[in-house]
Amino acid sequence: MEQTLKNVPQIARKIITLLFLFFVIFISSACGASSEVAPPASAEPPTSTEIPTETPTPTLGPVALTASCVKEGGHIYCIGEEMPVVTGAPDLYGQQISFSPEFFCASDLDIRLCKAATEAFLLAAKEWGNYGPVEYWIMGTDEAAGDSMVDVFCNRRSERNDDDFNECIKHEGTFGDHGMNSYRELGAQWLEEKSAASTMGHNGGRHFNYHKYTSSVPWGFDNSYDLEGQQSAAGEQKTVFHEYFHTIQHSALLTQDWYERDEGMKPRWFTEGGAEFMAQVATARLRSSDAFTSSEIAGQGSFDFNQEMQNALFAAKESFKSCGGDLSDTGYGAKCDSYGAAYAGGAWAHAYLSHTYGSDVLLEVFYPNREAMGFEGAFMHTYGQTVEDFVTEFNEFLKLPLDQQMEILPQA
Repeated sequence: MEQTLKNVPQIARKIITLLFLFFVIFISSACGASSEVAPPASAEPPTSTEIPTETPTPTLGPVALTASCVKEGGHIYCIGEEMPVVTGAPDLYGQQISFSPEFFCASDLDIRLCKAATEAFLLAAKEWGNYGPVEYWIMGTDEAAGDSMVDVFCNRRSERNDDDFNECIKHEGTFGDHGMNSYRELGAQWLEEKSAASTMGHNGGRHFNYHKYTSSVPWGFDNSYDLEGQQSAAGEQKTVFHEYFHTIQHSALLTQDWYERDEGMKPRWFTEGGAEFMAQVATARLRSSDAFTSSEIAGQGSFDFNQEMQNALFAAKESFKSCGGDLSDTGYGAKCDSYGAAYAGGAWAHAYLSHTYGSDVLLEVFYPNREAMGFEGAFMHTYGQTVEDFVTEFNEFLKLPLDQQMEILPQA
């Protein structure tokens, strides 16, 4: 979960960019998290009340790149064109599947926004493999529309997972604790302030055999909003790729134990930095081949990979200098708990690892061994060094001249 940086070549504007980055993006990272969100009391892993659903043998079909969207009562519903959707709650977690991700958008949003977000997610699934099942809930700013979304969600959980409807309403309808209504309230607040801030995140779902995403308005897919620092559609597409990569990371953890899953998504710099770097690289390459499309209402603006990564490098260096720490200090509540340290610093750590050990080892070696070996073991197995030794090595890399740092980046 993160926000985009703007292309600002001048020194003074870089400083402004960093200030904007810390104000807008850090707020976002504080509001939604990609680590496993603790389920409410009503959503504890079901035991005797769980609805048994036979797990089918998955047969992989093509991932559509065009979304089909319809207005259904109090919400908008989008899926990959001609792709099947999962029924019931089969345990397909950790597998590549042929089922479409399902997008639910509030009725006060433009259907073209929902379609654009879905198609970016489909392209990410095409890029890295279609893991799921996924439900992606995009909240608007209207209170009634938000309440309707919560009703749809809780009815779905009741019917599919035997979850208590009233307890679901209580959790999702309140502000805070990653409830769905908190995303709507934040979006409404930012709209009133004319701020382009947004927040989104992977909010659990393993105990019900799916990946749950919740998002405030991704403003860059609709330029009709009067906001300062309006995001571009290209920036939103990168953000969607970042979020989809969390699907892959969570899919590497099959346990349903909440605490084991929460630990499995640590350290923060590796998880968030990996999602950010992989999203930056993939979207830059796909953009160069004109793989992305955008609607007539999409926010305009360039999104240059090298400039984005340079801005991230400046943010990381400044953050580590300010906090007096390094990657090992980027956990929540730690002295370097900031976007610049965890996300930007983590992205550059992955750039360094990818350059040194190859771009394929993260997906082909690390994550297949993550759960069985633990983070330290999988890291040693993949990169041939301890995490502590790597952090020391990376600290030295951050001292190099800018041109030597930038030259390790892959070319789109």
